[in-house]
This record gives sequence, structure tokens and C-alpha cells, in this order.
Amino acid sequence: MERKARLEGRRGFTLHGTEYVILYIAYEDAPDDIVQMQYPVSDVPDHLRVGETLLVQMLFSVPTGVRRAHEQTFGSAHAGGESS
Repeated sequence: MERKARLEGRRGFTLHGTEYVILYIAYEDAPDDIVQMQYPVSDVPDHLRVGETLLVQMLFSVPTGVRRAHEQTFGSAHAGGESS
């Protein structure tokens, strides 16, 4: 399952030589609640900007990954050039 969210902020840090980023997001269905997620930099799209729309992959209500909303994954292309 994926949930749409807006990036509200980000903060990077290094721990034991590994770079991480904390993302502060607000889910589309709860825009007043800020949630934070921590990932290795290698697991987050490059050059995310505050205000971008993201899709957060969820497993049992736990965020497991994040990608830009406009990035396509295998099987997600729309036929006929239609946009959603």
C-alpha cells in the first residue's frame, strides 16, 4: 500500500560513517500531523525539496520506503499517454 504525502522538511546526519536523512512529512489525509521517517541516504530519491509530493510505501502501517509521486515503477505507466 502507498500513501500520498507532502515533504515538510529534511535533515541529514552521519552515524558511524553512514549518511542518513530524516524526512518530515504530512500525509494527504492528515495534513496537520507531521510524521518523521529515517532512512539511509541511498534509499531516498536525490534532491528532494520541501513541498514535493511523495508516495510512502507502507507495510502494516509502517513506512518502508519513499519515492517521488511522479516516478514510475514497473507496471505503473498509464496507457495512451493519459495523466492522472
